[in-house]
Amino acid sequence: MLQLATAEVADAFQMLTEAESPLIQAATHAFSSSEGGLLLCLLGQRLNSSAVPPAVALGAAACPLQSLHDTAICCLTPAQPAGLVNVSVLVADVGYALLQPAVPQPFEYTAPPPLLGIA
Repeated sequence: MLQLATAEVADAFQMLTEAESPLIQAATHAFSSSEGGLLLCLLGQRLNSSAVPPAVALGAAACPLQSLHDTAICCLTPAQPAGLVNVSVLVADVGYALLQPAVPQPFEYTAPPPLLGIA
């Protein structure tokens, strides 16, 4: 029989109301070339509410931070194969940011257009 120390388990989790949680309300882009290198900014609230910078991910790939404020996080999209990926923001000691419906989800990586010639 498995027994859990209830107090220890309860101390390991923190429930936040929607008004206290980090919140993503908009994104500057809904897609990027599979080559990466696009500056993607996520706009919202309480995005820098920890001493440790938040982690932004597009699918399983980290999106390196370029700038950080309480109301905006900007990162440089990594190269990935064409396809759809989820956007996530993990704020240390708080949890994942909530995404409002206005945020394009999933984020789309598209194949770069072919180069037909140089004029």
